[in-house]
Amino acid sequence: MTTILTPPSNRIKGPWILNSDSLESLDSTIEKIWLILTNQYERSIRDELQSIPEEIAEDIFESKIRNRSTNQLIKKEVNLYFKNKKTLQSDNVLTILKNPILNDLSAASFSVIFQKGDNEFKFDIKNDTLYYFIRCENIEAKDEIIYELNKWISEFRPKTVVTIWHEYAHSQWWLFIIFLIGWGVNTSTNEDAYNRVLKSQAKELINKGIDSTNICQAVDIILKKEIAYMPKDYSYTTLDEPTFFNNKFALMFFILSIILSIVPKTTIGVGRIEWRSKFWRWWIYFVTASIPSSLVIPWIIEKIWK
Repeated sequence: MTTILTPPSNRIKGPWILNSDSLESLDSTIEKIWLILTNQYERSIRDELQSIPEEIAEDIFESKIRNRSTNQLIKKEVNLYFKNKKTLQSDNVLTILKNPILNDLSAASFSVIFQKGDNEFKFDIKNDTLYYFIRCENIEAKDEIIYELNKWISEFRPKTVVTIWHEYAHSQWWLFIIFLIGWGVNTSTNEDAYNRVLKSQAKELINKGIDSTNICQAVDIILKKEIAYMPKDYSYTTLDEPTFFNNKFALMFFILSIILSIVPKTTIGVGRIEWRSKFWRWWIYFVTASIPSSLVIPWIIEKIWK
């Protein structure tokens, strides 16, 4: 039988947009994890006391459990860190969420530290990354912890497209390079436009067939292209009307550059900054829906009205 070993730690990139509902769900998850650690801790104590008579072993076991508050190997700590360097600490998430101080401070990061003897669970969200670490000698217990944690992560993790957007849109200069390239490729000069006019005239002559009636016009076109002739009074706007995309392409790149430069950030939207999580959720929906539409709809319109 093959045993698949799950990794004891992981880092998952954000942005993590959390609110009170997602944190309440997290509270339920980590309480299950605490119970798993507790059961494993108590099981390990009983294993140590197997060689001792049952009555004495039970007294020792109860003593260890009662004195857990003074035991350095037992820790249950939930921390909410604020931008002003203050910290709100408790042994569960719900107590923190009910604290009225949240209405006056802006949450910045979050951490959980659980320890039961040699069993340990660490979890934090900071710098746009979720990190967790699990140390548990019992493989089944560790897998159960990961299972419970992954259920919460799967429900609240950002979509892949949002993670890619967040990771690469910080270097905003490349967006403007794309804009400049798009502008250069799709903006015609007078010379380019006049060359297209000559090319169009040449095609018409070839299709009709060159004879004595149009030989002079053919020679005229060849000479003008050979010397890159440009009439002094020629204006691009008077000839060769551009298509929809030639008119709008550079402007579209510029607008997309501005939109994509407003990048969602990890937000623990509780209390004073609850509105931020609502805004980022709306912004992500707006951008991921509007950009594909802005690329497809103009093409459809052009095809319909062509």
